[in-house]
Amino acid sequence: MSRSSSFARLVVVALLAGCSRKPVAPPAPPPPPVTVAKPTEETIIDYRDFTGRTAAIDSVVVRARVTGYLERVGFQEGTEVQAGDLLYEIDPRPYAAALAGAEGSVAASEARRERLEADMERARTLLEDQVISREEFDRAASELAETAGTLQSLRAAVERARLDLEFTRVRAPLAGLTGKSELDVGNLVVADVTALTSIVSVDPIHAWFDVDERSVLFYRDRIRAKELESARDTDIRVLLGLSDEEGHPHEGVIDFVDNQLDPTSGTIRIRAVFPNPERLISPGFFVRIRVPFSQPHPALLVDERALASDQRGWYVFVVDAEGTVQYRPVVIGDSRGDGRVVIVDGIAPGEQVIVVGAQRARPGGKVAAQPAEAGAPASSPAPAPAGG
Repeated sequence: MSRSSSFARLVVVALLAGCSRKPVAPPAPPPPPVTVAKPTEETIIDYRDFTGRTAAIDSVVVRARVTGYLERVGFQEGTEVQAGDLLYEIDPRPYAAALAGAEGSVAASEARRERLEADMERARTLLEDQVISREEFDRAASELAETAGTLQSLRAAVERARLDLEFTRVRAPLAGLTGKSELDVGNLVVADVTALTSIVSVDPIHAWFDVDERSVLFYRDRIRAKELESARDTDIRVLLGLSDEEGHPHEGVIDFVDNQLDPTSGTIRIRAVFPNPERLISPGFFVRIRVPFSQPHPALLVDERALASDQRGWYVFVVDAEGTVQYRPVVIGDSRGDGRVVIVDGIAPGEQVIVVGAQRARPGGKVAAQPAEAGAPASSPAPAPAGG
């Protein structure tokens, strides 16, 4: 047998042996691990958020009531003062001299009145004895009455001079925070014209915000349904947060609702008042206002990490008892500000919702579900939905 025929037989045997082996299927991959959590059942209040600006309840531009040269500035700019604190002092000497002159005129008029009263008593006796005529008696009475009127006018001039002297000391008309002092010592102050400084109150403080027309109509519908009360009839408590604060830590009440909507913006102006004992809020701050739009009611809340969206809207992945993933469209409500969102419709209490690893899950596929740790903070939160 030749070498070539032997080699050919070996090749045929090898091929036949290879064809007789069955292919081995690769092992199935294990289900991907995911973290799941059950919805939380709580009693909540629905809120809507608005933006606004703070404003002082009281503000005043301080002006002097008398004219003169500024002699002293009695406060430090930008500090808080109390009502009645001395702010400025105008040179009092001209007004002190005017007061002394007015008091001298009163003293002279009082002496003249005393003399005329004595003359009047004598004239009355002489009239009874028919020593003087009735005309002379009437003349004495007229001089006494004229002097009494003059004395009253002079006393009023004394009071005015005393007030002018007092007004040389310009005092704070209200408690609050002072602004910049507009004049230095030595400058002329013109009565009722020259602005000296400004004062704004800081505790409590107002916050103004605009509410859109649809929110107004929604709120009024709930008032008609006896589910809410009107801010014009009762104190509606609202929450406030500053731009650098988490949540809304300040609590106040609505104290004014405008009587009509602004047709150019389609909003209505509302004002709330907030206590400000620590002076954390200043006039002109940008603030976030949270207004309650419901009575307390039960709700389901899920971790914001469970939410995803597509062209059909919001959805979550639910894992059933066999570990199979289900696609669930959901209707969401308020974001609670603590990493959780209200689920209005779409899931039931007790269902397992995927909060971590949803990108590895597929509807109808299997997953290895692990429960989330209690109180685990949310990461990469979903966008906050509109309230209501």
